[in-house]
Amino acid sequence: MKSKSLLILIFLLGVVGIGFFCFYKRDPGLYRNPYFLSAEQLNELEIKGKTDASAAFKVHLHYAWAQFDKQKSLFWERHAATLGNANAQYNLAHQIKRNGGSAAEQQKWLSLSATQGMLEAVEELKQLKAPISVKQ
Repeated sequence: MKSKSLLILIFLLGVVGIGFFCFYKRDPGLYRNPYFLSAEQLNELEIKGKTDASAAFKVHLHYAWAQFDKQKSLFWERHAATLGNANAQYNLAHQIKRNGGSAAEQQKWLSLSATQGMLEAVEELKQLKAPISVKQ
């Protein structure tokens, strides 16, 4: 009985695998990493990201989730936060907390994110009982 169940399981896994392969061949775009940038796109965004917070954050996402380069990812995340990207500011506050940074620095980045309307940052500042001024 066990061998029959095992054969059925192997058969089903094979069918699923073949189906996935055929589906993937038809439309490989469905399985691409959404954060992946071509060399040309990355170069353009790195240049633009020197002064544009959104572009800098996209470069951060590429290095974090497509290249898995922690140093470059952190550099671009901090740069995007400094340029004013609310998501980067919020993420940076959590990086600081995880890495044992000061509560004041964490609160600074949460406040900057909250002033741009990042609701998660507003809620966390309420829990910390920190003053909040949110842009309308």
